[in-house]
Amino acid sequence: MTSSRMLPRHVRMLVATLASLLVLGGAAVAQSPATGNGGDEDEIYRIGPGDVLRLNVPQLPDLDGELTVQSDGRIYVQQVGEVTVANLTLEEAEQLISRRLQLFDPSVTSVVLGVVEFNALRVFALGAVSEPGAHNFETPPTLWEVLRAAGGPAENANLASCRVITVVDGRPQSRIVDLSGYLTGTGLPDDVLRSGDTLVVPLVADGSVGVPSSQGVQVFGSVATPTTVPIQGPMDLVSVLMLSGAPMTDAKLSEVDWVHRERESGRTISRRIDLRKFLQEGKASGNPIVHPGDVVYVPQERPGWLQEYLPLFLTVITSATTLWLAYDRITEE
Repeated sequence: MTSSRMLPRHVRMLVATLASLLVLGGAAVAQSPATGNGGDEDEIYRIGPGDVLRLNVPQLPDLDGELTVQSDGRIYVQQVGEVTVANLTLEEAEQLISRRLQLFDPSVTSVVLGVVEFNALRVFALGAVSEPGAHNFETPPTLWEVLRAAGGPAENANLASCRVITVVDGRPQSRIVDLSGYLTGTGLPDDVLRSGDTLVVPLVADGSVGVPSSQGVQVFGSVATPTTVPIQGPMDLVSVLMLSGAPMTDAKLSEVDWVHRERESGRTISRRIDLRKFLQEGKASGNPIVHPGDVVYVPQERPGWLQEYLPLFLTVITSATTLWLAYDRITEE
C-alpha cells in the first residue's frame, strides 16, 4: 500500500476536506458533556487554551511533539491540520486525532496524548499569601489546595475573612469564606474552585488577630485595639479588655455593654456592666466571666454640659472683651 505521504498535494488537500466533513459530527459529540457520572465529571480534566500537550503517534513517530492549545481551542497536527480539542478530555482528544490521522494513513491505530503544562485550569491567589499569583491544577482544586499551592498564609493573614471571587454570566461575584481551620486542620470549607476563580486573603489590622468571632470575644468601642480577642474558654472581662490593649482614658467603664449567647437555649442576653465597681470596690459583678462568641462594647465618656461648652463660652467672652477695649481706645482718641 502506498503511504499517504506519497500522494500528490492536491489529493491530500481533497482528503483533508473530506476528513473535516466526516469528523465534524464526531467532534461535536465528543465536546458535549458526558452524562451519567454526575459530580465525577468535575474531577475529569478537560483541555483548555494555554495547555501544552505532548502527542505520540507510534506508527508515525515523525508526528511526535508538543502542541500548544491556542486561544480558540485548536491545535495544529501535521497532515490533518487544525483540530479543536478545547473542553475535551484527553481520551476524547486522542480518539478524535486518531480518527483524523486514519483518513491519511490507515496504519495509525491509536495516539497517546498527555499534558505537559496545565494552563487551562488556572486559579489566582492574592493578598496575604507566601506566593501570590496564578497557580495551575490538574483537577478543580479545593480552597485548601489553592492556599497550599500559594505557599500558605502569611503571618499577618486574616484567614477568618477570606474572599472568593468568581465570574458568573460575565459578572464577578464574591463570597466570604472562613479558612482559619487551615492552622488546625479542621473545619475547612469543601468549596471547589473553577478556572479563573480568585482567592483573596486579606491582611489583619495592626494589633488585631485573624480568628472567627466564635473563637473569641469581639471587643470594640473606646479600647486601644478593637479586635476579636482569641480565648479557648471562659475568661474574666478585665483580662479580655487587657488583651485588646486596655480601655482608653475616655472610656466610660460604668456602662460597659456585654452580649452573651447561651449555648443550651441559644438565647441572647444583653447586660450593662459597671466595671468601676470592681476596680474601686472589688465587686465580682463588675468583672463577669465572658465566653467565646460574646461581644463587649466600651462606650466613650461624654463630657458634661459645662465641660463641653465652657471653651466656647470663654472664647466668646475673650472676643467681646477685645472688641470693647478696641472701641474704647478709638473713642478716647
